[in-house]
Amino acid sequence: MPRNLPMHTVLFIPWEIEMLKDNHTCRSLCVQDVAAGEAKFINDRIREDYALNWLVDGLPAAEMKVDRNKDIFFDMGFSLGNNEDQFRNQPALNNHYDIVFRCDQVPHPIHLNE
Repeated sequence: MPRNLPMHTVLFIPWEIEMLKDNHTCRSLCVQDVAAGEAKFINDRIREDYALNWLVDGLPAAEMKVDRNKDIFFDMGFSLGNNEDQFRNQPALNNHYDIVFRCDQVPHPIHLNE
């Protein structure tokens, strides 16, 4: 089960995403050097299955995963990193995300001022 850090930190990330348009791919937001002590802290959190919980326009985001039976399911938040298989001894930080937005068309829009 993913765990949350004992602090509640909300970060506003400067992504500009427009619906129904081509939104480019693979744009770097920042480059950050990580000190050895910070890297150890991050690796320890990855080993403990910590997750990042995103809100997009106030709605929770989820990570699409596949279980042992090859069934697709959605898990709240995104894994901080990976410590399985080839990453068992040296965890890998997830620093690249493929983002997919899905929405339904409203058949009859509701107008609140009517």
